[in-house]
Amino acid sequence: MEISGEYRGDDSSYAGILRWHAGFTNKDYGANTFYSTLSDEQFEHVRKYYTAVQAETKGDVYHFKPSVYWNRSDDRFEFYRGMPEKSPFNYHQTDVYGVNLNNYIQTYLGKTAFGAEFRNEGVRSTSLGEPLNSPVKVPGADADFTLGLNRTNLSFHLEHNIVLRRFTLSAGVIAVKNTGNEMNFRFYPGVDASYQFARDWKVYASYNTSLRMPTFTELYYSVGGHKADKYLKPEEMQAVEVGVKYLRPGIRGTMSLYRYHGTDMIDWIKDISQGDDAPWQSVNHAVINTMGAEASVFVDIRELMQRDAFVRSVNVSYSYIDQDKETTPNLQSKYALEYLRHKFVAQANFRIWKLLEMNVSYRWQDRMGNYQKGNSMVPYEPYSLVDARFTWNAPQYKIYLEGNNLLNKTYYDHGNIPQPGIWVRAGASYRFKF
Repeated sequence: MEISGEYRGDDSSYAGILRWHAGFTNKDYGANTFYSTLSDEQFEHVRKYYTAVQAETKGDVYHFKPSVYWNRSDDRFEFYRGMPEKSPFNYHQTDVYGVNLNNYIQTYLGKTAFGAEFRNEGVRSTSLGEPLNSPVKVPGADADFTLGLNRTNLSFHLEHNIVLRRFTLSAGVIAVKNTGNEMNFRFYPGVDASYQFARDWKVYASYNTSLRMPTFTELYYSVGGHKADKYLKPEEMQAVEVGVKYLRPGIRGTMSLYRYHGTDMIDWIKDISQGDDAPWQSVNHAVINTMGAEASVFVDIRELMQRDAFVRSVNVSYSYIDQDKETTPNLQSKYALEYLRHKFVAQANFRIWKLLEMNVSYRWQDRMGNYQKGNSMVPYEPYSLVDARFTWNAPQYKIYLEGNNLLNKTYYDHGNIPQPGIWVRAGASYRFKF
């Protein structure tokens, strides 16, 4: 069950515009065997609050765009639903707040953006982090937060964009320092370029670098068959991509090739040669190189015909990925070494009657990697799925009926958890105007 709400507002003056929003989400759901196969009664309760305020000055040349934000998440994980005496509940409370100071200057030489961000992340928990100086009461529960961790991320960025008639270029760099691993400032450059060589055709190329800090879970979650490593390194990525796009009214097509070079990639692995009680361990993979290709075509029939039609749109896509790091026979990976070698998707949207729409999709995919079945590792098998969704799409409300896996296919998509057969659900949404 999920309950959520959000409020947005804005105010404008001769000097600029001020925008703000605030919201909350309350969600309860069964986790089945997602986190561990030792229990199929796992349950999670998540409550989130978020708010932000953003301003932007007006002007022809210089714009200042500051913002402040705060997000809080309260989480209760039950390994056995409603039975804390069998396995104590895990409680976590995370707070993320920060300040963005963005600026840009628009001149005949292009657009130059620069700024800084201060971001703080903190957690109080019953299972994540280092021991607190003194326990803190968990709101609304008979438990105490005894562990916690706090880290701060400081970044500065500079970017320049040039837009000509047929050619665009964007180049920039970001400097990052995070107290989570006591690192000095590291610099991550990036550049993107595109050229329109014909009326509807464009080629592009990019080179980008990035950093990802390990999550609190990857650093400290050592319960329920998991063994985390608090000394994990942040993972870094270098990505090169080239491609071509075909863009005209009613038809959009893309095709691209890419290569990712990842170092210290974070993953959870399990070595079943250690026995039935072997834990999932968080690790860094030294180097993983990934090559891939993607192609897609989207046809908007209404736009082509300049009128509504029974078949409104068709979308077809295919992707291929290959890595140079193979798994060992006894090793199971949750993330880095499991990937979709092949994925094909075809979708069509239909107008059935008045405001009634139908969307049908077909998906075929082939995942690399293995999952544990008994005392052996079994490779994933390719599978196909057919889904459909009916929607009554009124201006202020929507009602839908959705069916997934209509062919009742038995398959394993990630880990050793069999996925549901035919799954039908219905729902509605209403948009209030104030």
